[in-house]
Amino acid sequence: MINFFEGDIYTALLFSQIIYWSGKSETEWWFKSYQDWQDEIGVNEYHVRKSIKKLEKLGFIETKIKKAHGNPTLHFRLETAIFSETFLQFLKKRNFKISRNETANFKETSNSKLHTEITTVNYNNKDNSSAENSSDFIDQIINIFSDLFYQSRGFEYVKSGKDRKAVGSLLKQYKAKNPNSNSEQTLKDFGTFFKQCLAIDDKWYSENMTLPIINSKINEIRVMLKRKSIKVQKESAEQQKLADALEWYKQINSRRNND
Repeated sequence: MINFFEGDIYTALLFSQIIYWSGKSETEWWFKSYQDWQDEIGVNEYHVRKSIKKLEKLGFIETKIKKAHGNPTLHFRLETAIFSETFLQFLKKRNFKISRNETANFKETSNSKLHTEITTVNYNNKDNSSAENSSDFIDQIINIFSDLFYQSRGFEYVKSGKDRKAVGSLLKQYKAKNPNSNSEQTLKDFGTFFKQCLAIDDKWYSENMTLPIINSKINEIRVMLKRKSIKVQKESAEQQKLADALEWYKQINSRRNND
């Protein structure tokens, strides 16, 4: 799906879920808020809006504002026929092995089965692991970092000739620890990791954060992120204790007032 959208991971993630929920919905139109999308796929409102516009322009979805729980909310409808035909043409161009029966079944697929059909088509020449080691896949990871860098810093990330080597090394380490991770999950995990790196509260890292730095300082960065995670957990536990104490105090006061 990522290759279908030419490396646009945000649109690929969003559309995969649109296909899923279209199959689950009992009605033609269904809704989700921008916050729902962010909670579900980790993509913020800016990228969700951008991806929705792209999908509408391609004719894969239709949207309209309708009331949901009394509030105006964006509703979605999957344009199955248009997407199916476009996706089939894409598969043919990529030299996928699709039998005549598979093609016929794909065209007749309903919304509830569309996601299964897409994810079970067999293809030749490139398996998942080789695709993830390709230069295109490495470029996708670099682009994710560049996008997050811009969101975090407010200016463009200056790419260097060392970025590809650095990402290749990071990807190799990732696959050693996560051998069963597919392409979409890999990109999502890298996005989460890069966000954490860019949020490190350290002046030197803030001023020098690049892909080669992440690769060369990976062990130190992991320690910093682990410490931050432990600190956040402790602060959360302390806040919960304080909240519990306040609630207990309120209950005691309430009982005294009643007496």
